[in-house]
Amino acid sequence: MSDLHSLNEAINKKAGRNLLPSIAVSLSLMALIFVTMKYLPIAFVGVVTVAVVLSVRELTRAFKVADFKVSLFQLSLATTALMASSWFGGVAGLAVATALILPILYFLILLKGITGFVKNSTAATFTLIYLGFLGGFLILLARPHDGLLNIATLVILVGCNDTFAYIFGVLLGKHPLAEKISPKKTWEGFIGGLIFTA
Repeated sequence: MSDLHSLNEAINKKAGRNLLPSIAVSLSLMALIFVTMKYLPIAFVGVVTVAVVLSVRELTRAFKVADFKVSLFQLSLATTALMASSWFGGVAGLAVATALILPILYFLILLKGITGFVKNSTAATFTLIYLGFLGGFLILLARPHDGLLNIATLVILVGCNDTFAYIFGVLLGKHPLAEKISPKKTWEGFIGGLIFTA
């Protein structure tokens, strides 16, 4: 038993995080995704929307630190509208909603004054496209009659990539990928994840 604990400690030290809670969170999220997709797909839209809005919150906080003035409320509302448009209107709904929401966001930013308009509208556009528009594609994957299969494939591929990147990084990792951003990530882990996901 002590060998198992020492092995776990060695892996945690090398990886820089506690593995067991990470596995528990991953399995819980997978269960939530599969249950909502199987029994109530509209609830899956809610799960994705919550994740996207939480991501919007993180990004707007980062922008505020860099002195960008973006509205968390407006961007949360806009990304929620994109999620709903993707579910109810498909590809056309996502495209039309994006085309309508962007000018509205620009107008709302302009109401606060012309100073910093370009900078702030660029940040809002980036947030809407990066999180809302791309998140809409996840909703589009879930829409067809084989939506569960599409989402399951995506989750399995992401899981394979993460798992094998972790294994290769822990066992073989010697060359840092981006030390300032994520010091534990290695080129070996990146390549291992890529190979086993392909």
